Amino acid sequence: MAWLARERYGDSGVGAVVVAAVVCWASASLAMFATLLMNRRSQAVPGVLLGMLIRMSLPLVAGMVLSARVPWLAEGRLLGQIVVLYLITLAVETALVVKIVSAAPARAGIL
Repeated sequence: MAWLARERYGDSGVGAVVVAAVVCWASASLAMFATLLMNRRSQAVPGVLLGMLIRMSLPLVAGMVLSARVPWLAEGRLLGQIVVLYLITLAVETALVVKIVSAAPARAGIL
């Protein structure tokens, strides 16, 4: 993805991809942590909802603020980079969260 961004937008595109990757990774990690924490308290649905809030708001706010305040990130199309990486990390996170939440009743019976 960085190669394509460099071809289209130059060095600012590569920087935008790196920033977008960090933002998406951080939001996915925080969302999974929130889901896991709430799941351990037997509150899977509120945990997933809290994870969704974190997952959606952090990339959106970070993308808007950084694009408005850092011109080279706007030139590198940061918001577009976030959208692409968001979808990739969303698929990975969803698969992991489904395993975490579906395994909760089995773990509760063991403990």
